[in-house]
Amino acid sequence: EQQLFGAATPFYGWHYPPFFFAIAFLVAAVPYAWGLAIWLGASFAAYLAAIRAILPRRETLLVAAAFPAVFVNVGHGHNGFLTAALLGGALHWLDRRPWLAGVLIGMLAYKPQFGVLIPIALVAGGRWRTIGAATATVAALVAISGAAEIAGGIGLLLPRTRRAAGMGLILLLVAVLPANIQMLLLY
Repeated sequence: EQQLFGAATPFYGWHYPPFFFAIAFLVAAVPYAWGLAIWLGASFAAYLAAIRAILPRRETLLVAAAFPAVFVNVGHGHNGFLTAALLGGALHWLDRRPWLAGVLIGMLAYKPQFGVLIPIALVAGGRWRTIGAATATVAALVAISGAAEIAGGIGLLLPRTRRAAGMGLILLLVAVLPANIQMLLLY
């Protein structure tokens, strides 16, 4: 990022749970500008699809694309498009496919602030299947993430996989440590 925008670009910590690395890994496998373009293009398309599903009118896409937060999201390469797509998709499917809505809500676990408000709304509406699917999705994401970390630890014990496992665990440490240090200093 600093290579592209200059040394004055501030440090932005990684404050996301380990399962979000799956998405980050996909876009980090290419040069920064390409990764940013892929990330923004794919998440913007998902955002537009969710908005269009909620409000299927001709002008919907134009209005959604012109929304001021779109420009902020693009300027920061943020996850707002993905968040809006998951939340909007969940709201769209809530009545017709509550399990799918729950999976989409569960995938929002990288935004822990939703972990308080959304469950309250779901309980108030008696959306038990959606709550069950969201809970199962979060549990699956945590289990997969934990299993990957445990597999890395086991991989260190085996001579054939020791190097790859070590590199994977070092990459995880390098990715997470700066954010942890920043959080320690700020809070």
